[in-house]
Amino acid sequence: MSTDAIPLMPLRDKSPVRRNENNPPSSGWLKTRALHAWRVTIASGALAALVILLINIITIAVICAKYPMSGNGVAFYTGSCETTKVVTTVAHLIINILSTILLAYSNFAMQCLNSPTRAEVDAAHAKQHWLNIGTPSIRNLFFISRSKLCLWLVLGLSSLPLHMLWNSTVFDTQSTNDYLAVAVTPDFANGPEWTTAESQDLFASPANETTTRYREMILGLQQKMHHHELEHLSVDVCQQAYFTSVIPNRSNVLLVVGDSSATSPVVAIWDNQYIADDGYT
Repeated sequence: MSTDAIPLMPLRDKSPVRRNENNPPSSGWLKTRALHAWRVTIASGALAALVILLINIITIAVICAKYPMSGNGVAFYTGSCETTKVVTTVAHLIINILSTILLAYSNFAMQCLNSPTRAEVDAAHAKQHWLNIGTPSIRNLFFISRSKLCLWLVLGLSSLPLHMLWNSTVFDTQSTNDYLAVAVTPDFANGPEWTTAESQDLFASPANETTTRYREMILGLQQKMHHHELEHLSVDVCQQAYFTSVIPNRSNVLLVVGDSSATSPVVAIWDNQYIADDGYT
């Protein structure tokens, strides 16, 4: 067989393949996907808002049904300061998570409302005006429809105070106790007779006025002291417990003094009442 009979293969064209950039194969699919993506996001945002609304309604209903009203609010937890801070922090964390979800969807919806349609762009161009495409713009608000503008304003005005107002619904307060401080002699526990009218202040000033409330409280302290039901505190511990602006865990206190010249086992009485901004007086 001669070499002249062997057909020659054509050389492969190594020139770059040119694609039709005006109509890529996947452009239609991408447009369809993008068209449905924002709708899915808006729908999921509406669903999230509905779920969060139901969570709020159910939470308020359960708290109001389970706990009584106290003033203008509801005390849904009462405990130590440490535990109360943890409960408040967890509540604020949940609130911030939910409010952030709402804020994110609200921001996305505002961007969609701010984006002009093809008809709105054509109308603006016909009046020799330009619009921003693909970025939020205050300028666009003057050329979009009134319904979209109203929705944009509602979302914008409701989103700004969302975190502030929602976080303010949960807060913690510290309670403090008014207490009676009574200076007594060591034999007070043995039950001798005493009268508050004869008691003199440790600093030689007149004692507080004798009242039925004072007498009942001091009699109760005397019985507890006689039966060893009171907690004994050292001087340092007593000062740390009572020399403070807020006393949530302590109540009435007996101060045992060695005053041999006292005519009554009850030497002095101090009625310590808490006044806001001034502390105990």
